[in-house]
Amino acid sequence: MFRPLLRYGNQGDGVQLLQQALNLAPSQQPRLSVDGIFGGKTHGRVTEFQGQNQLVADGLVGDKTHAALQALYDEVAKLALPTPPGEQAARDRIVNLARTAAQVLGWPESAPPPPDPTSQRIACRIGLGVPVNAKGDQARQGGVALTGIYATAGHPEAAKSLTISEESIKFFKANPNAPPKLKNAHLADWCGVFCLYIYKTAGLKMSPWPLKIRVKEPEMKPVVRIKDIRPGDLCMVSPFGGRNHHFLIADINGFEMKSVDGNAGIHSSIIKRGYSFASTTPDKFGAFQVRTPQGIEPGVFASPIWEKVL
Repeated sequence: MFRPLLRYGNQGDGVQLLQQALNLAPSQQPRLSVDGIFGGKTHGRVTEFQGQNQLVADGLVGDKTHAALQALYDEVAKLALPTPPGEQAARDRIVNLARTAAQVLGWPESAPPPPDPTSQRIACRIGLGVPVNAKGDQARQGGVALTGIYATAGHPEAAKSLTISEESIKFFKANPNAPPKLKNAHLADWCGVFCLYIYKTAGLKMSPWPLKIRVKEPEMKPVVRIKDIRPGDLCMVSPFGGRNHHFLIADINGFEMKSVDGNAGIHSSIIKRGYSFASTTPDKFGAFQVRTPQGIEPGVFASPIWEKVL
């Protein structure tokens, strides 16, 4: 898509879109007023973004800066989706968006391994190899897209997802299966963040992170019968002091499920998976036994409270 050169003094819809995109990017500066006027504050945010992405920080938004912003432009377009007209339409949109995210932003496990600086696909434990600041941090593979996911979900660590430190790269290489407490010191697990991102992108009126389940004013409710679990619901695997992995259900047929998982696979990306039930009734905590790549684990299922979120 052609996008015009934007610079200080310009006004109009193109500047407004630019401001919306920059508001989804990590920044040390205040949020921009989306007024369509390219003034000093917008110029400052543009030069900051250019510096973060190894571009010439001249404040001119040309082809290279537009290309670096494309993933954020895509997020702005998704956020413009209206609230779905009903539960089934919402479920269909959730599944379609999740599958599209896996197709566009996921790193296929059969593909050549990362990094690839020309790709927006996410491999969140990998850097692009070139330091981008005085600390020696590298741009994260798919960092702009991942930042959009964190920001859309309202997660406070969005700014950390754009880059990755040499220490974190070494840690993840040496400890691919580290427990959540250790991993989260480097980057907060984002499987649940991805689920909330998809829900909010689909137009559901949900609060910022964390997901509101089993709290005083919930936005999701547990599902305790297999026959009531439907595409668009989510599962939390080993949530009681375990790895607490979240995935979205894309399809369910009897005891077999197809899913879309964020922060998953050998590249910590967005992938499609299959799970199945190992039990037909939940335990006293509302958890079913679920067959996962790690073995048989407890899984708690939840569905949006549609009368609240639509």
